[in-house]
Amino acid sequence: MKKRLNTLIFFLVIILILNISFSSATLVCGQPPNSLMGFGMVSFFGGLNYTCNNVPDNFCPEDYEDYNNSNIYASCERCLDPDCTGNVSGRVLSESGTPLSRAVVKALPLRYNLSAPSMEKSVLTDVNGNFLLNDVVTGKYYFSASHEGYDTQLIEVAVKRNNLTSGVVFNLINGTCFEDCTNSYGRCKAECDGLVFNNGGLCRFSTAYSINASLLCNDRLKGTEVIVPGTANGTHAMFIDCCEGVPYWKYYSSAYISTSINDLIKIEKLVKYNDQPVKVIVAYWPPNYK
Repeated sequence: MKKRLNTLIFFLVIILILNISFSSATLVCGQPPNSLMGFGMVSFFGGLNYTCNNVPDNFCPEDYEDYNNSNIYASCERCLDPDCTGNVSGRVLSESGTPLSRAVVKALPLRYNLSAPSMEKSVLTDVNGNFLLNDVVTGKYYFSASHEGYDTQLIEVAVKRNNLTSGVVFNLINGTCFEDCTNSYGRCKAECDGLVFNNGGLCRFSTAYSINASLLCNDRLKGTEVIVPGTANGTHAMFIDCCEGVPYWKYYSSAYISTSINDLIKIEKLVKYNDQPVKVIVAYWPPNYK
């Protein structure tokens, strides 16, 4: 009887040791293996266990049956494995349905293991607003789409192993542009040019006389008067009031000083005189100069 009891105690100790070593050796991202929770592990003959991990090793547990349930495959949803990837495609449109080219689409994984390296990826949309992200590590993500002049939008996406997750469509709402091509700070913004608003309004910088007003006025306060380069003819020049109307001609005088004095100090300043722009030139030279 005593021998049997000792044998039973011996086996209980062995089982306890095995359980301790098993649980400590098979943690997946710090959690017990559980594919239903996204901490997958698979077992092979000979006692070999493979788990989801953050190190590329050319082995994806999601290709095999779960170690504890042959009815499901292992899942690395919460312990992202760089060897388990899928593809995601979609489109970025404005609120009115206009395709947005060169919008930035990012895959932002829900991180359950902050010590693991980031698996973020990004891509630009094409001229039709389409995007394709290849080899995205499987798991749950927030996909974001952003474009100048629009609010950023987030969509939750589940990336599956060896699958193409398609039909991810963003509809970005105008966030920083108004119909007069200004932003919320009252400054003209070149990236607002061409935006169509829900009420049918359109932001369009003046192109009269082949002038690129969007570049001349970019980031200037609305109503700022800007001279059009190369238009001054000695008496007049063309001006434009940024984000207001079309270019116009007005009186514009220019002045210059020609001298052989080597150490002449010259200061030029554009000022307003009787509501007209005037260039003032102040010249100074040493009083003893002959």
